[in-house]
Amino acid sequence: MTHHATNTTHNSVDIGLGYHHEIEGLFQFGENGPRLEDAISFVFNQTLERDLMFGAWAQAYRNGNGEYRLKITSPDNDVSAYATLIPNYIAAGRQALANYYEDIPAPPRPASLRSYREIASLARHTVAEPAGSL
Repeated sequence: MTHHATNTTHNSVDIGLGYHHEIEGLFQFGENGPRLEDAISFVFNQTLERDLMFGAWAQAYRNGNGEYRLKITSPDNDVSAYATLIPNYIAAGRQALANYYEDIPAPPRPASLRSYREIASLARHTVAEPAGSL
């Protein structure tokens, strides 16, 4: 029996990204930034533009289970590679954030009482006196 290789193209893919607590840190634009769905859509629309996928678009949404998902659609291009690339990107980003937070000294209160956002805010508002000043 002979099997013939077929090239399957997909003009649309729907990709699971994870839940809010798993991906929020990857797409934050600051305290007054856009909603997570809008930030994700913006980032991946920029990626599509960079990749010269003209006419393609990305739309992030939350499904009924609260999972964030990304739908990428193109009228003319095969976008199936993104179904592998984007989950790998998310996994690498999550690992990078985990490595980053491992190197941060413990806060004065347990992390359960202070969010990293609170800690970062406190750090931004703390100004050290220059050495030797009185």
